[in-house]
Amino acid sequence: MSTPRDGLYHATRNFMARNYRDDVLWLNNNVSNKNKLTADLRDDIPPIPFTGDPWAKIIGDSTLFIGINPRFQDSTIPPNHKEFGPSISSINRFHAGEELGFEEYVSQRRGYFTNEMKYGKYYTFPGKMFSKHWYDVENPWINHVQSMEAVPWFSKTDEMDLDSLLDAYYSEEMFLAYRSVFEELVELIQPKFIQLNGKKTRIIFEEIYGIDEFQPMKTIAKGCHSGGLNVRGKIIPTVAHNFSGTRWGLNGEKEWDTMYDEWTGSS
Repeated sequence: MSTPRDGLYHATRNFMARNYRDDVLWLNNNVSNKNKLTADLRDDIPPIPFTGDPWAKIIGDSTLFIGINPRFQDSTIPPNHKEFGPSISSINRFHAGEELGFEEYVSQRRGYFTNEMKYGKYYTFPGKMFSKHWYDVENPWINHVQSMEAVPWFSKTDEMDLDSLLDAYYSEEMFLAYRSVFEELVELIQPKFIQLNGKKTRIIFEEIYGIDEFQPMKTIAKGCHSGGLNVRGKIIPTVAHNFSGTRWGLNGEKEWDTMYDEWTGSS
């Protein structure tokens, strides 16, 4: 799978060239919740710049779906895991000077939804809602919905302090490099709208890119807000909600229906 040598390619290469173990060591020591010794991010799995194929998205008619950070899903040791094993091997080779390792890694991320790596618990229900409300296709993740994370390093729990994360987003090279990935991806796919999954996700992007303070919705709670993000001069309508699948999150078709109805003015 040949990848265009465009801005997103080069931003991704720059980010993935970093020593992610050193980055995670810094993060665990500096962005943990105040009552925790560590942020519990994993230093044995490379971060993910994006999930799915941004170069396959329909320009101007796609959705960018952003979560808080990728979860380590099971007890399989990373080198033996069907997703993490190949990514560890490819990035290790890239760091050793083998450019083909990076090419293979990008192909792995691009093929996530077509090569049986998809983490169904996270992607299946939102995909169903995207198909119901926006895209009349069986699998919207292929050409219509692009996935990213606010914090691209893996963890099993969320032990990150929001204020510390915001400080790091403004000042630390690892986040500045990752923000370039985000901004180049937006330039490439020109999303019709952005959906922020999780309170921390909303606050981070609202703080850095928001054109104004996001407004809470009137017909539904669950942390539902709407606003707009300014990414390199492009204003993108944005909807946000608490993390789906959690006790306080946006769960079930009725809640997603209500959020979308108010946001689009059809309630």
